[in-house]
Amino acid sequence: NSGLLAFTSDLEMNNCLVNNSGDVLLGLLAGGNYILNHNTIANYGFGVFKSQPAFYATDQLDLSDGSLIADDLNLIMNNCIIWGTTAEEIVLSNETANDFVVSTSNNLLRTTDDIFNGFDNILNEDPGFLDPAEFIYQLNEGSPAIKAGKDFGFLIDLPGNPRTDPPDIGAYEKQQ
Repeated sequence: NSGLLAFTSDLEMNNCLVNNSGDVLLGLLAGGNYILNHNTIANYGFGVFKSQPAFYATDQLDLSDGSLIADDLNLIMNNCIIWGTTAEEIVLSNETANDFVVSTSNNLLRTTDDIFNGFDNILNEDPGFLDPAEFIYQLNEGSPAIKAGKDFGFLIDLPGNPRTDPPDIGAYEKQQ
């Protein structure tokens, strides 16, 4: 149902593709520390009934026995694409008095949440994937993600191609 779920975790995720799920594609639950760089998180729901946003981060989790797990949430996200078929593909849920820190830079995001305005984020512009119906998430010519990233020291992309300066946003660097 989900691509990746992390519960009160320490997770660093770089140059990854997570795609196509009926539920939350990437869920960061009950707090934790998360660093995401150059990832493509895209959920079109091909072949499944897509019922949730692509990305969900919360500082708590209600368990079936009625108990609650809650912790601080720290999220750093740079040069990532989060995209899907609905107007809101990102949900941030700060439900407790715990710290809830979100730092973003140079991402391409499908969201209506004002927290992502600025910081060189690109909001609600189609990333221009080659063919998401065939699960090909490399960038087309003219993609707004091309050369829109910031250099954070990642020299290669997901398949091992060199990154340019400035780099492209997402897991794949557009090859000339």
